This record gives sequence, C-alpha cells and structure tokens, in this order.
Amino acid sequence: MTTATNGTMEERARRIASECRSYLESAAGEVAMDAAKYPEPDVKKKIAKAKKAGVRDIEGWLADEFYNDAGFIEDFLGDRLCNECGGNKELRNAVLDVLGKNAHPAMMKAVKNLRRD
Repeated sequence: MTTATNGTMEERARRIASECRSYLESAAGEVAMDAAKYPEPDVKKKIAKAKKAGVRDIEGWLADEFYNDAGFIEDFLGDRLCNECGGNKELRNAVLDVLGKNAHPAMMKAVKNLRRD
C-alpha cells in the first residue's frame, strides 16, 4: 500500500470512528430516556439505588451507565461498523484501532470483542 492510500485509510477510519462515538453517545441518551420512562425490573432497582445515593439527573446517569457498559457498546458499535465498513476487514480494524486508542475500559473491551483478524 502506498503512503497516500494509508493516509486515506487512516482519515476514513478517524471519520468513521468519530461518527461511531457520536452515534454511541446519542444511542445511550435515547435508550436512557426510554429506560427511565419505562424501566424494566432490573433498571428500576438501579434507579432506586441511584436516587437513594442522591442522583438527580436519572436520564443522564442512565446514559452514562449505558455508555460505560461494554455489552451495550459492542451491540450498537457492531451494527454501526457493519454499516460503515461493509466487508472491509482492514477498514473495520483501523476504525477499532482509533476507537481503542486512549479509550475507557468498556470501550476497550468492546473493541477487543469486535476485532476480526
């Protein structure tokens, strides 16, 4: 591969990674809004515990909980990667490299689980 091609791949990977991060943040917020309005039993317990601990912004707190959950990230990110990268394994792994760089633990775990050799 030439340097120009590598640069293009890297730029594309950074763009897709940025879009994926934005998508995850939005998805976490939307899922949190729904979960706060119509909580399932396990979420009800978490909400009650959070309120007892003094959490006032339940939707924001839930969004953070989802965003810090490797399973949530893996589910949403996996779908998005398929849409954005198609069958291009090299691009997919380049996007995962960008997402995994300096990532929080849940993101790092999701990236590791999503990586395909």
